[in-house]
Amino acid sequence: MASMQNHFCDICVESHVVAVVWCPDCEEFLCPECSKHHSRAKISRDHTTITVADYKKLPPFFLSIRYSCSDHNEKFEFYCPFHKHPCCVKCVNETHVDCRNLVPLHDAIKGAKTENGLLQIDQELRSVQKSLNDIYENCSSNLQKLEKQKKTSCDEIVNIRHVINQRLDKLEGALQEELEEKYVAAKTKTGTLLSDIMNQRGTVNGVIRDLEIIKKVATGFQIFMIVSEIENTITERVQYLEELHEAGSLDELNLQLNVDPALMSFMKNAFSFGTISYHHNPISLDILSLQGEHAETIVRPSNTIDKIKLIPKQRIQLPKSENVTGITGCEILNDGQLLFVDFDNKRLLSADSQSKSNELMKLSSSPRDIAIVDKNTVAITLRDDQTVVLIDVKANKIVKTFDVTSPCYGIDRVEDKLVTHSTIGSIYR
Repeated sequence: MASMQNHFCDICVESHVVAVVWCPDCEEFLCPECSKHHSRAKISRDHTTITVADYKKLPPFFLSIRYSCSDHNEKFEFYCPFHKHPCCVKCVNETHVDCRNLVPLHDAIKGAKTENGLLQIDQELRSVQKSLNDIYENCSSNLQKLEKQKKTSCDEIVNIRHVINQRLDKLEGALQEELEEKYVAAKTKTGTLLSDIMNQRGTVNGVIRDLEIIKKVATGFQIFMIVSEIENTITERVQYLEELHEAGSLDELNLQLNVDPALMSFMKNAFSFGTISYHHNPISLDILSLQGEHAETIVRPSNTIDKIKLIPKQRIQLPKSENVTGITGCEILNDGQLLFVDFDNKRLLSADSQSKSNELMKLSSSPRDIAIVDKNTVAITLRDDQTVVLIDVKANKIVKTFDVTSPCYGIDRVEDKLVTHSTIGSIYR
């Protein structure tokens, strides 16, 4: 198993000595002997090591964390809040030139491992965990509810079918009874007529047979006397048939099934037994809302130019000079005094809270930027002189000058260090 794998000392490579600690700063495994030297050496005595046993307990993504820049193979020294990524000095110059609020890495990670530093992360993780647990329980409960709803729907479908069957059976039974009644009535009526017709036909057939005999053997007188009687028989039978016809007794009787239109409509328009649908029932769930400083580290809203609104607070009339005033940098001291560097007229200006302004001093070269060093001292970059000067604004004099190797531009103070950018891309501290 990977967790049982031995790690060997990265210094004693050829000896294959089993390591006992891991140094995150050096990114090296160390054996007992090398660990002693590591803890005594000036360059590494402040490094915090962990045992190999604890190293193996770290999550996989911890093991992939680099402590130095993969692009420049230099140690991380700054943290960029905008990109949310550590960077080395070369990264600052190449990819973070326009990034503001760069923070020294050791400041950014202060308190990260303390109880207070991890408290909010722990609370947020537990809040997310609770939300996930609640969702899991809700989904599990929902599955059980769906199973019950399915069974209820199945039972209801069967019950509806049973009710429909009962209703159809009842309607069918009533129709069968009606059919039987109508059939019996029609059969009786037709049977009675048939019996009467048979009697009448028998009488007529008898007269026809008698007439055949009479024609052969009867005398003229006998025929004369019998003809009137035969005519009466014919008249009676014709009258009988006419009465039957007029009464409709001779009409043919037919049985015809007429299905109820409602039932026909049901069979024609019912395209399905029903439909199954589902709807969403929102659940009550408190999802973590990130707030405070930690949220700002995780989600940093970006402002665009069109979203920024400037509201005039104070208007300052700066001292006139032979050239148009070109302000390239400004700072505000703790006492509220405003300081400006005038690039075109090579001067340092000041203004108070009452908007009264004056020229503090002339400079030997065009100033590019200004940064506060302490309550009375500011640092100014002089582009053409390729220098950075420290000026005591109370005494109005230069107290120190730093030479750089090329024209310098922006400047800022990071803790006790001044950081400036030059045309060749170097950063001086």
